[in-house]
Parts: sequence; structure tokens; C-alpha cells
Amino acid sequence: MDGKNIWPFLTGEKKVADKRSMYWKTGQAYAVREGNWKLLVHRNSGQTELFNLENDFRKTRNLRESHPEKVKHLMNMMVGFQKGDR
Repeated sequence: MDGKNIWPFLTGEKKVADKRSMYWKTGQAYAVREGNWKLLVHRNSGQTELFNLENDFRKTRNLRESHPEKVKHLMNMMVGFQKGDR
């Protein structure tokens, strides 16, 4: 399994996220992160949420409407990750 230790980033030892993109899924949502951008897609509703974690690490401002190209880019990434997830 390909993996990356994100502990230094989570603990604050490292302030900048790596350039590597990440994809994960939970029982409620799919998520993809690239740099400071995080896209969530809720499984039941299909609702999407886009956050810039550099400015909003608590994820309180959904930027989906103001950054449609970023949503499209991250959705395409997510589809690619999901193809390899089967």
C-alpha cells in the first residue's frame, strides 16, 4: 500500500502540506485534497463542498460557487482516484 506520514503536518511540526494529492472516503463522504484545497462530496445527497484550508481550516465557508473551475478540477481528480479504488 502506498502511503505518506502526515503526522508532522497534523501536529504543526510542518506548516505546509506536501504537493502530493490525497483521496479518502468515509461512510458519509468522499474527499480529495490538493495543496490547500479540499473537496468533499457527500455520499447520500451528492452535495459538494470546497474549502481553502489555508484561510479556513475549520471548514466554515463553502467556496463551491465562487471557484467552479477548482471544483471541476478536483472532481476530475476524484474520479481518477475512484477508478483505481475498485
